[in-house]
Formats: sequence, structure tokens, C-alpha cells
Amino acid sequence: MTSKKPYEKLEEVLKSLDKDKPLNIFMHNQPDPDTMSCALALEKIAGQYGKRCTIYYSQESDFLMNRRTINILNLPFTRLDPASYPEEIIKAMDYVALVDVGINEKLKYHELLEEKVVIDIDHHTSSKSNEESDKFIYKKSAGACISFLIDWMKCMELKLDSDADKPLILSSYLGLKVDTS
Repeated sequence: MTSKKPYEKLEEVLKSLDKDKPLNIFMHNQPDPDTMSCALALEKIAGQYGKRCTIYYSQESDFLMNRRTINILNLPFTRLDPASYPEEIIKAMDYVALVDVGINEKLKYHELLEEKVVIDIDHHTSSKSNEESDKFIYKKSAGACISFLIDWMKCMELKLDSDADKPLILSSYLGLKVDTS
């Protein structure tokens, strides 16, 4: 029996989700370019299967470059500020994806998200994907998390538009450069 390739399992999970319910993508607490590009790439992939996505983070980065990347590229991220009642927002979610989060327990609101996670993609560990699960869990040690998603998009023959996908392209470049240098 041949096991599925990671992008095939990801496609399977995305197809199984109710199209009327959005996929909520969470980045680690202070997103860097690798994390940002992963979230944008997953949003692009999910869009191919009719999934609407919202991308979240919980706090501003300590690094000026990361804050400027969000602002200059006008990235469509939503900050879950404690003043905005994030617990109520998260409780209303059906599907959650984690990208480049690292140790889940370090993610703000982890306890609320745990049962809702259907996708978890990370490069901070050497454990393999969970083939038997109805979820997509891919955690494999690598220089940059976006390297997985770029490869999967290529395998899926997903085309990028140089204008419409400019934030994804530029943040991918920065993510690869910073995380692999």
C-alpha cells in the first residue's frame, strides 16, 4: 500500500470540510515572514477548494521588520487582541489550522483551539505526518516552513499571479531568506 503524499492528504482534508464554514488559520504569537507566508500559502491552497479563510495572530512582533512586512504588504491578518473577546470568537469557530506554531502550548488561546485543529503544519520537529488521522498533521524538521507549502503548491499545479499573489511571493522570499540563512 502506498502512502499518500502530503499535498494529497492536505487536499483530502480540505475537500472534507464544510464549504460554508471558514478555515481559521493561526500563526504563532509574533508572526515572522516564514509564518506569514505559510498562512498566505495555506489560504491560497484552501481557496482552490472553496474555503474562505481568516488569518489570525495574537500579538505584535518585537521585530520592526516583521511589523513592517505586515503593514507594507498590507497583509490580511486579524489580530486577536484580548480586548476583542477572543474567547467568544474562537468558540464560534469550527475549523482551525496552525502554521509554523512550534510548541502548541506556547500559542496564545491554545486550550480553546485544541479540539478545533484540522490542519497543523510545522518545521520545528522531526516527527512525521499523521497518515491515519482525519486531520492533516505535518511536522518535519526543515529550514523554513514555507518550503513545504511551495513544494505542495507546485505538485498541485497551483499557479501564482505576479500581481494578485505579490504578498505571498514576497513574504515567501523573506521567510526562506531569514529562516535558512
